[in-house]
Formats: sequence, structure tokens, C-alpha cells
Amino acid sequence: MLRDKVIVITGAARGVGLACASRFASQGALLLLNDVGCDVTGHGAAPGLMEEVAAQLRARGAQVESDGRDITEQGVPEALCELAAARFGRLDGVVSCAGVVERARFGRTSD
Repeated sequence: MLRDKVIVITGAARGVGLACASRFASQGALLLLNDVGCDVTGHGAAPGLMEEVAAQLRARGAQVESDGRDITEQGVPEALCELAAARFGRLDGVVSCAGVVERARFGRTSD
């Protein structure tokens, strides 16, 4: 069902994003994976983490491009879509799994 579909996945180096990337790759999707490599609290960065994941998927025969930019920076979401279209000829879908967890009372969180 996903064979040759072009999908961008953010937050693809860990957790749900990684699970989606692995499953979609096994079904033949063409993937552009994005993750800055920070921990779940949003701290630190591991710029090479996304490429490591992409290399593991490529070793299984998947067609994967990786991107380590910060999805929260202005212009990056659009750039990812443009990159996918340039690399694979189109874009069929986006799966947004990027996120961080910050402990706070719900009533005290900001926009």
C-alpha cells in the first residue's frame, strides 16, 4: 500500500517516528526522515543520529534521505517538503512525530 509513496517523517530517529520509518520502509515507501537528535526534553543534539538511522534502513534496501535540521526553525518544514519533491519527484504525505516533553501543570503552560 505504501510502495513508492513519498513520505516525510519528522522525529524519525526515536520512538513513534522511528517505528513509522521502519514500517514504511519495509513496505517500500520512499522516505525523507528528519530529526535534530535532541533528547525527549528538547535538550542536547546528536546531529549524526538521523543519518545513522537512515543508514540502517538503507542497509535493509530502503530508499531514504536524512535531514538533521530543527523542524521548529522558520522555513524548515517547507524546505523538507521541497527537498522530498526534488529528490523523489513529488510528496505524498507527511507524518509529524517530532516533539518534546516538558513537565508542567496544564493550566500553567503557554502557547
